[in-house]
Amino acid sequence: MNYYGTETTEQHLIAGRIIPLIEAMWQAMQRATGRPLSEAKYAAVLPCWIHNLCDKLMTTIFKKLIKVAPRNNQVVARDCGQMTGFLLRGAVLIYTEFPLMLKREGFSDLSEVQEGRLKEISGLPMLLSVAGEFFQKPISNENELIGATTESVRAKARELTGCFHAIVKYLLERPVEEQYEFLQGVPEGFKAFLDLQGDFTGNKRRIDIYFALMRYWPEIAEMQKAQPPRTRKYLLEWLEKQEEKPLVTDPKQFYEVCDEIDLDLAPPGHPSNSSSN
Repeated sequence: MNYYGTETTEQHLIAGRIIPLIEAMWQAMQRATGRPLSEAKYAAVLPCWIHNLCDKLMTTIFKKLIKVAPRNNQVVARDCGQMTGFLLRGAVLIYTEFPLMLKREGFSDLSEVQEGRLKEISGLPMLLSVAGEFFQKPISNENELIGATTESVRAKARELTGCFHAIVKYLLERPVEEQYEFLQGVPEGFKAFLDLQGDFTGNKRRIDIYFALMRYWPEIAEMQKAQPPRTRKYLLEWLEKQEEKPLVTDPKQFYEVCDEIDLDLAPPGHPSNSSSN
């Protein structure tokens, strides 16, 4: 599962890659909305540039969500409408589009050999441990994980439904102008971060770079320690090989992203040169 080096660690498995990123994203959202920052438990293993990248996502892909996030218990009708639309879009993604994507990629009809291989690279022990902490009860196998996740999703759906009813009840008692603002906000929120085709809104080329860097963060962290040092040019060519497509039309576009998040593959003390590295 290590796409660059020879040693596969917990961080190279699926859970080891994703769980720290989820926590880093949550911390970035806390910073962006001015909320108290939770202590990093899993995200502490991530290089600094990943945290910078997560902060960057809050000002790009998720900037509209950050803008309408509730603050100081104030109810803004249009913001509430946008948040409702955002949640509806997320529900469509989770309940409809994601299962179809898994089926399309062949994950719903795996052979025994494929299931065994997936289990090997999933990082299941770490996932079960994290799930146990999250659900606050022992989770010892896949069936218990599925059951706990299903119940959690149902509980969250009930909670969101209750919140939606409370908002509607509140708005029914407000002036018609506020009701109109709420209804105007729903479609705006629905396409705030995902378009109708399921693609992230914003600069697609930059988004491709962002997510390529996030997918392969353990390998890139390893490259940063390589001797002789790897360059940004090497990293770009390596990423494009992994993605099996060009990420940029001009390497300077990739170097600019690296500058923005302080991703430098040179050793400490080596001057950064985004035009050539």
